[in-house]
Amino acid sequence: MFYLFFIFNFLFYMNTRRFLGIRRAISLIGILSILSGLVVLTPIASAAYSGADAPEWAAEATDRAIELGLRDADKDPNFGGSVTRAAACLMFVNAFGEDGGLDPADLENPFSDVPDDWYTDSVKLCYAYGWMVGSLVDKEDPDSDRIFRPADPFSREEFAVVVWAMSGKPDVDESVLEEVDGADNFQDWSRAGAAFAKEQGLMFGNNVADAAVAVNN
Repeated sequence: MFYLFFIFNFLFYMNTRRFLGIRRAISLIGILSILSGLVVLTPIASAAYSGADAPEWAAEATDRAIELGLRDADKDPNFGGSVTRAAACLMFVNAFGEDGGLDPADLENPFSDVPDDWYTDSVKLCYAYGWMVGSLVDKEDPDSDRIFRPADPFSREEFAVVVWAMSGKPDVDESVLEEVDGADNFQDWSRAGAAFAKEQGLMFGNNVADAAVAVNN
């Protein structure tokens, strides 16, 4: 559990520096306890979800995350399953982005596959902050549609990239990944994020990469 305290404190420190207007009190374990969960829970009726439905070690964090608005069991229809990209956006924005000086009402939706839904404002803000930018349908055509894939699982390599982006995308030494078994599984776009997570001691404490594994609630 100290591992989760460390990660969350690190993110809070880096983002307080970047968004000086942030004043919201945030639980030390809320969002990262959820994003870093290792237990797959069976999806259940979202409105009834609480810490009582979570593993014992995560019960308090789950209730606290709901209480602080980091997670919304009424909005997220798959609250008990894998974290989706849409849900990840909601958590990151609720924790760090609401006081960043941008109003989602003033932002255009850049994604062709993001309708007007519970996660739309969060996705727009994540894109504006450069945390999650989706991809082009045709990578050779800069004018092609940009998609977000909101229902796709949020992978650990995506998590590493978001942490790096939220910290200002500092320069990293990708050679540190040579210490991690399976680091070749990280795609080119995620290697800087993975290296950052390794350098800061945020991931790969056992020096084993699990890039494609989905983050679970």
